[in-house]
Amino acid sequence: MKIGKVTFAVILLSQGLLSQDYYADYIFLGSGYYSGFSSATAVPVDIGYFAVNNQTVLEVQLQIKKNSATIFSVPEVGMTAVTFSACYGYHFSETSVKPYVAGGMLVGFNGINSGDVTRRRPDLVINNNVAESYGIFVLAGIHFMVSNRTSFFIDYRIGVDYLYTSIENQGDEFVNLGGQYIRAGVRIAIDTSEDF
Repeated sequence: MKIGKVTFAVILLSQGLLSQDYYADYIFLGSGYYSGFSSATAVPVDIGYFAVNNQTVLEVQLQIKKNSATIFSVPEVGMTAVTFSACYGYHFSETSVKPYVAGGMLVGFNGINSGDVTRRRPDLVINNNVAESYGIFVLAGIHFMVSNRTSFFIDYRIGVDYLYTSIENQGDEFVNLGGQYIRAGVRIAIDTSEDF
């Protein structure tokens, strides 16, 4: 009987069923202060998915942000940006306080208020009122577990985000909408391992 139990335990271990692996899948809501390199400050709203698996983290998010930037030498052109991003990284602790770092990519769809341009420069006609932007970023943060299902986080993100737009008789222009972003929020687990 003892030999049978030992054999069964060895089989379980070999299959990883008794290992210390853990995972958690979260949905989250966050916001903070965004300071652009060449665009105005803003208060974005983020919603998304955050996953922890052993020592790795994955985040996929949708961000909505209203701000302004200088386009073709016209200052304070209003924009509403909807940005999708994904990042992958590493966390440094298996305790309830988890520092993490990550790097990722983003794509944005930016609605440009063309009226801001034509009021200041009637000679300019924007060809695309919705302009795409692409960028990369790195971030570092801390994930605070308050229960198996709830956590708070704060992180710092910095990166570049190049918007492409064009104006008749003026050619094309790339504008860096990137900047620094400090945010905080709450994450709610939708799935988690028992030993997490």
